[in-house]
Amino acid sequence: MIDPELIPIVAERFKALSDPGRLAVLTALFDGESSVGELAAATGRRQPNVSQMLARLAQARLVAARREGNRVLYRIADPHLERICASVCRSVAPPAPRAQREPRRPRG
Repeated sequence: MIDPELIPIVAERFKALSDPGRLAVLTALFDGESSVGELAAATGRRQPNVSQMLARLAQARLVAARREGNRVLYRIADPHLERICASVCRSVAPPAPRAQREPRRPRG
């Protein structure tokens, strides 16, 4: 159950996660810190769009940034985020074909 006082914050996070582009950026960040340019290359999106996406994700406190010289590196800020995304992916993934499931045990 969600604490009623947390509902607006939880809703804001889910809104931030509701965009395919932002999810692509987060997926790239699961591999580690990256700059806007690196994220743009990894996702096939333009740098200005990636910057906007990162701003939205930072507003929801899902990513954080740090400066390294003249570059800004982004990282996942919420340690639960990867588990949340993996859980949702498992819930929507089609079931594995029967041959890939656990083998049947002989009766008897």
